[in-house]
Amino acid sequence: MSIKLLSAAAALAFTFVASSASAQTGPLDFTLANTTDGVVVQIFISVPSTNDWEEDILGSEVVGSGESVHVTINDGLEDCEYDIKVVFNDDTPDLVVMGVDFCAVNGETLTLG
Repeated sequence: MSIKLLSAAAALAFTFVASSASAQTGPLDFTLANTTDGVVVQIFISVPSTNDWEEDILGSEVVGSGESVHVTINDGLEDCEYDIKVVFNDDTPDLVVMGVDFCAVNGETLTLG
């Protein structure tokens, strides 16, 4: 199973291939793999019920081209749906995907590419 977040010149596409998953209150773990030519400098994840992004989960770290980072969401919420925003270090537009079922991503890999 994989989830791919794709960015192209002016368009962003989201391809989701996953089986259904039930709600989960424990930590959600996944790997973010950057197969783009750019460097990811910020990743924000928030619940859809807010208009604000949470803290940048990368902090001072970056995810270079060909690199990956392990991410854990441990907010204790029963809802598995989150919005994600990825910011690159160049003129690449921010990648924003709304309403991602992170329970289906748990233990899997999100691929930017």
